[in-house]
Amino acid sequence: MTYKFRAECAWDVTELLRETKIKYEKITIIPSQRFPDVEVEIESESMNHQDMIDCLKCVIDGHVMWQTVQPISEYTGVRDY
Repeated sequence: MTYKFRAECAWDVTELLRETKIKYEKITIIPSQRFPDVEVEIESESMNHQDMIDCLKCVIDGHVMWQTVQPISEYTGVRDY
C-alpha cells in the first residue's frame, strides 16, 4: 500500500525515520509550493493505515503528518482534526 501525507518540513520526515519503527519499501519526499512544507509518498507492504498513523503520532510536532495521511488514492492534503 502506498500512503501520502504532508509534513511541515523535511526534518519531520527525518525524525519519523530516526525515531520510529516505521517499515517501508520506498519513500519519496516532494517539495511543496508552500515551502518549507513537503509531501511524502511512502510504500509499505506490512503497515496498514492505523499502523502508519500510530508511527506518525510518535514524532514530536508531527501532527500535520498524521492528520493528512491517507492511502494515495484518497489523499487530499486536508488535515483531519
